[in-house]
Amino acid sequence: MKRCTTCQQTFSDDLSFCLEDGTPLGQPFDQQEQATVIRSPVAPKVAPTTRESRFPILACSVIGLLFLLVFGAVAAWLVFAWNSSPANTANISNDSNQPSASVSPPRDQPPTRIDFPRGAIQQMVSDNVYVRRSYLLRAAAGQYLLANITSEKDCVVFENEGDAISYTTKAGDNTVTIHNKCGDRPVDFRLVVFIH
Repeated sequence: MKRCTTCQQTFSDDLSFCLEDGTPLGQPFDQQEQATVIRSPVAPKVAPTTRESRFPILACSVIGLLFLLVFGAVAAWLVFAWNSSPANTANISNDSNQPSASVSPPRDQPPTRIDFPRGAIQQMVSDNVYVRRSYLLRAAAGQYLLANITSEKDCVVFENEGDAISYTTKAGDNTVTIHNKCGDRPVDFRLVVFIH
């Protein structure tokens, strides 16, 4: 089929001119054919990918973590510098007999009871002493008590400054007191007590 461009009538393919107005007929056309419209392309809206949407959160997290690490390191350094500065440490005296102002001497240790098993006349205690220590032992009136002490460099002695004491006991608790004459550190000792 051919169509006249002037009157828009259609004619058979074997005709070359319009029968109404004599206009030359164009090429044959398909009646099903429709005009093709060309439009400018429009880019579709695309949602950002998961990776692109997470980038700001990930970047902020990494920056925050780095900030915390740097802040923590600076704070630790400041604390260390403060604690090790001469103004904040105790002044240590050159006189070894004078205790440091920041270190209090250890207090006397509380009394400890020495129990004798039934029928026993001897008991041994191994311990240590910082400054002074007392031992309590129960005895009857008129018993004889003998005590000996041994220690490194003979640092631990009785109140009489010797390594042995003896006396007649009183009824009830009797006290044996020792002290550390070296005084610069705790000293181990062995105390042996006889009662008969």
